[in-house]
Amino acid sequence: DIDGILFDSTYVLETGNVIIGRVRLEIVDNIGGIYGLEVLPEYRGKGYGRELLIRSINKLKESKVNAINLQVETKNNNALNLYKSCGFKVNYTMDYYILKK
Repeated sequence: DIDGILFDSTYVLETGNVIIGRVRLEIVDNIGGIYGLEVLPEYRGKGYGRELLIRSINKLKESKVNAINLQVETKNNNALNLYKSCGFKVNYTMDYYILKK
C-alpha cells in the first residue's frame, strides 16, 4: 500500500494469440477505477468491450471495493452507452485543457 494505492494492474484481452483489447484497473482508498478500456477497431461491436468491462467489474468486486468509477470522453457515445448498459451512471462532466510546450 503506497499512498493509498492498493492495486494497479493492466489486463489484456486476446483472441487467437492476438491482443485485441486492454484495460487498467486501480484501487485507491477502497475505490475501484477502470481506465483506458479499449478494443481494436476491427473487433468492436462483437461483445469484446462488454466482456472486458464485465471482467473488470468482477475483478474489482472481488476486492470488495466501496464503489467503481470510470471515465470516458464526452464524444465517445458508443463507450458511454456500453457503460450505462452495465449499470454506470454519469456522475458529472468535466472539460479540460491539453497543454503543449
